[in-house]
Amino acid sequence: SVFLCVLMYYSLRFAYPIMDKLGQTGLNVLSRLMGLLLTSMAIELITKGLKMLFPILHSNPMVP
Repeated sequence: SVFLCVLMYYSLRFAYPIMDKLGQTGLNVLSRLMGLLLTSMAIELITKGLKMLFPILHSNPMVP
């Protein structure tokens, strides 16, 4: 928890120098990667919620 706080502090503290080093193309790539990560986390959260709401989804019909 403390590590994440320190990491966030330094990433926000040095945001402008990092932005200057990456350039516009690097920022576009980083933005798309962060969007992909957020989407995958959302899908995982939705599937876990659906499995809790409908327990039949959790069972594997292929296993005898």
